[in-house]
Amino acid sequence: MPPITTLMYDTLKNLSDHEHRDHAEIRQTLYDRLELSREQQLALYSNVLGPASAGRYENPQDIDNAVSAAIKIISK
Repeated sequence: MPPITTLMYDTLKNLSDHEHRDHAEIRQTLYDRLELSREQQLALYSNVLGPASAGRYENPQDIDNAVSAAIKIISK
C-alpha cells in the first residue's frame, strides 16, 4: 500500500479503536503529517473522518470507500 493509503487506513482504525476523547488528537496528527490546508482538513473531516468517528463504517468495503474518498480530497 502507498504511504498515504496506509496512513488513512491506520487513522480510520485508530478512530474506531479509541475513545471519542482521543479523536481530535488522532485527526490533528493526520492533518499535521499530511500538511493539509484548512480547506482540505474540513473536507476530510466532513466526508471521511467525521463519519469514522461516528462509527458509520461497519465493514471493510465502507473503509475502502472512505480511504478512496480521502485520497481524492488530499490530492486536490
